[in-house]
Amino acid sequence: MNYQYYIKNFKKYVENKSKLSDKMVFNKDLENVNNFDTISWIIVGDNPGTTEFKNQQYFSEGAAANNLRKFFDKKLNLKKNENYICLNKTPIYSVKTKELSKVDQNLLKNSFSTMAKLIFDLHTLNPKINVLIVGFSSKSIKPFFSELKKQYEENDNLINNLYVVGHFSYGWFFRKIDIKKIKDEQSFITQLKKNHNSVEY
Repeated sequence: MNYQYYIKNFKKYVENKSKLSDKMVFNKDLENVNNFDTISWIIVGDNPGTTEFKNQQYFSEGAAANNLRKFFDKKLNLKKNENYICLNKTPIYSVKTKELSKVDQNLLKNSFSTMAKLIFDLHTLNPKINVLIVGFSSKSIKPFFSELKKQYEENDNLINNLYVVGHFSYGWFFRKIDIKKIKDEQSFITQLKKNHNSVEY
Protein backbone atom coordinates (compact mmCIF):
# COMPACT_ATOMS: atom_id res chain seq x y z
CA MET A 1 0.00 0.00 0.00
CA ASN A 2 1.25 3.47 -0.87
CA TYR A 3 0.18 7.10 -0.78
CA GLN A 4 -1.87 6.85 -3.97
CA TYR A 5 -3.76 3.87 -2.59
CA TYR A 6 -4.88 5.73 0.52
CA ILE A 7 -5.80 8.90 -1.36
CA LYS A 8 -7.84 6.97 -3.93
CA ASN A 9 -9.71 5.25 -1.10
CA PHE A 10 -10.36 8.58 0.57
CA LYS A 11 -11.70 10.01 -2.69
CA LYS A 12 -14.03 7.02 -3.07
CA TYR A 13 -15.20 7.52 0.51
CA VAL A 14 -16.09 11.16 -0.19
CA GLU A 15 -17.86 10.21 -3.42
CA ASN A 16 -19.89 7.51 -1.67
CA LYS A 17 -20.88 9.72 1.25
CA SER A 18 -21.80 12.49 -1.17
CA LYS A 19 -24.87 10.38 -1.92
CA LEU A 20 -25.94 11.06 1.68
CA SER A 21 -24.75 14.65 1.95
CA ASP A 22 -23.93 17.36 -0.57
CA LYS A 23 -21.46 18.89 1.90
CA MET A 24 -18.60 16.43 1.36
CA VAL A 25 -15.30 17.89 0.13
CA PHE A 26 -12.34 15.99 -1.29
CA ASN A 27 -9.09 17.97 -1.32
CA LYS A 28 -7.99 17.83 -4.96
CA ASP A 29 -4.50 19.00 -3.94
CA LEU A 30 -3.88 15.50 -2.59
CA GLU A 31 -3.72 14.22 -6.16
CA ASN A 32 -0.91 16.66 -6.99
CA VAL A 33 1.70 15.07 -4.74
CA ASN A 34 4.37 13.62 -7.02
CA ASN A 35 6.59 12.13 -4.34
CA PHE A 36 5.25 11.40 -0.86
CA ASP A 37 8.81 10.76 0.35
CA THR A 38 9.47 14.51 0.27
CA ILE A 39 6.49 15.27 2.53
CA SER A 40 7.60 16.18 6.05
CA TRP A 41 4.32 17.59 7.41
CA ILE A 42 0.67 16.61 7.46
CA ILE A 43 -1.35 19.66 8.53
CA VAL A 44 -4.84 18.88 9.81
CA GLY A 45 -7.45 21.66 10.02
CA ASP A 46 -11.04 21.46 11.30
CA ASN A 47 -13.33 21.15 8.29
CA PRO A 48 -13.86 22.77 4.88
CA GLY A 49 -15.34 26.25 4.88
CA THR A 50 -17.19 28.09 2.13
CA THR A 51 -14.18 28.83 -0.10
CA GLU A 52 -12.76 25.35 0.39
CA PHE A 53 -16.10 23.87 -0.59
CA LYS A 54 -16.16 26.02 -3.72
CA ASN A 55 -12.55 25.26 -4.70
CA GLN A 56 -12.50 21.64 -3.48
CA GLN A 57 -9.24 22.43 -1.71
CA TYR A 58 -8.37 22.50 1.98
CA PHE A 59 -6.76 25.75 3.20
CA SER A 60 -7.24 27.30 -0.24
CA GLU A 61 -8.06 30.91 0.67
CA GLY A 62 -8.95 33.11 3.62
CA ALA A 63 -7.29 34.07 6.90
CA ALA A 64 -6.40 30.53 7.99
CA ALA A 65 -4.85 29.69 4.61
CA ASN A 66 -2.92 32.97 4.53
CA ASN A 67 -1.54 32.39 8.03
CA LEU A 68 -0.57 28.83 7.13
CA ARG A 69 1.36 30.01 4.08
CA LYS A 70 2.86 32.91 6.01
CA PHE A 71 4.42 30.44 8.41
CA PHE A 72 5.12 27.28 6.42
CA ASP A 73 5.90 28.76 3.02
CA LYS A 74 7.63 31.97 4.00
CA LYS A 75 9.02 31.31 7.49
CA LEU A 76 10.03 27.67 7.02
CA ASN A 77 10.49 27.83 3.24
CA LEU A 78 8.30 24.78 2.61
CA LYS A 79 5.98 24.09 -0.31
CA LYS A 80 2.48 22.64 -0.40
CA ASN A 81 2.29 19.22 -2.10
CA GLU A 82 6.09 19.02 -2.04
CA ASN A 83 6.85 19.36 1.67
CA TYR A 84 3.41 19.36 3.29
CA ILE A 85 -0.14 18.24 2.61
CA CYS A 86 -3.40 19.42 4.14
CA LEU A 87 -6.16 17.29 5.60
CA ASN A 88 -9.12 18.05 7.88
CA LYS A 89 -10.68 16.39 10.89
CA THR A 90 -13.76 15.87 8.74
CA PRO A 91 -14.41 16.45 5.02
CA ILE A 92 -17.89 17.80 5.80
CA TYR A 93 -18.36 21.43 4.85
CA SER A 94 -19.94 24.08 7.06
CA VAL A 95 -19.77 27.87 7.09
CA LYS A 96 -18.53 27.75 10.69
CA THR A 97 -17.08 24.75 12.50
CA LYS A 98 -19.69 24.91 15.28
CA GLU A 99 -22.41 24.34 12.64
CA LEU A 100 -21.23 20.74 12.35
CA SER A 101 -23.63 20.14 15.23
CA LYS A 102 -26.43 20.51 12.67
CA VAL A 103 -25.27 17.79 10.28
CA ASP A 104 -26.09 14.08 10.49
CA GLN A 105 -24.19 13.01 13.62
CA ASN A 106 -23.70 9.42 12.50
CA LEU A 107 -22.11 10.65 9.29
CA LEU A 108 -19.98 13.13 11.25
CA LYS A 109 -18.75 10.46 13.66
CA ASN A 110 -17.95 8.16 10.76
CA SER A 111 -16.01 10.93 9.04
CA PHE A 112 -13.96 11.60 12.20
CA SER A 113 -13.04 7.92 12.36
CA THR A 114 -12.20 7.83 8.65
CA MET A 115 -9.96 10.89 8.81
CA ALA A 116 -8.18 9.71 11.96
CA LYS A 117 -7.39 6.42 10.25
CA LEU A 118 -6.26 8.16 7.06
CA ILE A 119 -3.89 10.38 9.04
CA PHE A 120 -2.50 7.37 10.88
CA ASP A 121 -2.14 5.28 7.71
CA LEU A 122 -0.26 8.06 5.91
CA HIS A 123 1.91 8.55 8.97
CA THR A 124 2.85 4.87 9.01
CA LEU A 125 4.12 5.19 5.44
CA ASN A 126 6.79 7.53 6.78
CA PRO A 127 7.16 7.64 10.59
CA LYS A 128 9.49 10.66 10.28
CA ILE A 129 6.60 12.84 9.12
CA ASN A 130 5.31 15.43 11.58
CA VAL A 131 1.55 15.57 12.03
CA LEU A 132 0.29 18.99 13.08
CA ILE A 133 -3.30 19.14 14.29
CA VAL A 134 -4.44 22.77 14.25
CA GLY A 135 -7.56 23.63 16.22
CA PHE A 136 -8.90 21.88 19.32
CA SER A 137 -11.34 24.20 21.08
CA SER A 138 -14.57 23.69 19.11
CA LYS A 139 -16.97 21.25 20.80
CA SER A 140 -18.07 20.05 17.38
CA ILE A 141 -14.70 18.45 16.64
CA LYS A 142 -13.88 17.06 20.10
CA PRO A 143 -14.89 13.48 19.16
CA PHE A 144 -12.19 13.49 16.48
CA PHE A 145 -9.51 13.40 19.16
CA SER A 146 -11.00 10.26 20.67
CA GLU A 147 -10.81 8.59 17.27
CA LEU A 148 -7.26 9.82 16.76
CA LYS A 149 -6.20 8.51 20.15
CA LYS A 150 -7.56 5.05 19.26
CA GLN A 151 -5.31 4.99 16.20
CA TYR A 152 -2.16 6.16 17.96
CA GLU A 153 -2.49 4.75 21.48
CA GLU A 154 -0.40 1.65 20.78
CA ASN A 155 2.27 3.36 18.71
CA ASP A 156 4.54 5.57 20.79
CA ASN A 157 6.97 5.90 17.91
CA LEU A 158 4.44 7.77 15.79
CA ILE A 159 2.76 9.75 18.55
CA ASN A 160 6.09 11.40 19.33
CA ASN A 161 5.74 13.22 16.02
CA LEU A 162 2.11 14.30 16.51
CA TYR A 163 1.35 17.79 17.80
CA VAL A 164 -1.76 19.82 18.62
CA VAL A 165 -1.74 23.63 18.39
CA GLY A 166 -4.19 26.51 18.08
CA HIS A 167 -5.90 27.08 14.76
CA PHE A 168 -4.55 29.44 12.11
CA SER A 169 -7.83 31.37 12.21
CA TYR A 170 -7.96 34.47 14.41
CA GLY A 171 -4.23 34.20 15.12
CA TRP A 172 -4.55 31.41 17.72
CA PHE A 173 -1.58 29.58 16.23
CA PHE A 174 0.72 32.57 16.65
CA ARG A 175 -0.44 33.18 20.22
CA LYS A 176 0.75 29.75 21.31
CA ILE A 177 3.94 29.55 19.25
CA ASP A 178 6.97 31.72 20.07
CA ILE A 179 7.76 32.83 16.52
CA LYS A 180 10.88 34.74 17.54
CA LYS A 181 12.55 31.52 18.63
CA ILE A 182 11.82 29.73 15.37
CA LYS A 183 14.64 30.04 12.87
CA ASP A 184 14.02 26.92 10.84
CA GLU A 185 12.03 23.69 10.68
CA GLN A 186 14.04 21.97 13.40
CA SER A 187 13.66 24.80 15.92
CA PHE A 188 9.89 24.66 15.28
CA ILE A 189 9.85 20.92 15.97
CA THR A 190 11.86 21.45 19.16
CA GLN A 191 9.28 23.91 20.43
CA LEU A 192 6.41 21.59 19.49
CA LYS A 193 7.96 18.65 21.33
CA LYS A 194 8.34 20.77 24.44
CA ASN A 195 4.84 22.24 24.61
CA HIS A 196 2.41 20.60 22.20
CA ASN A 197 3.06 16.83 22.03
CA SER A 198 -0.33 15.45 23.15
CA VAL A 199 -3.63 14.09 21.88
CA GLU A 200 -5.44 14.63 25.20
CA TYR A 201 -8.13 17.11 24.08
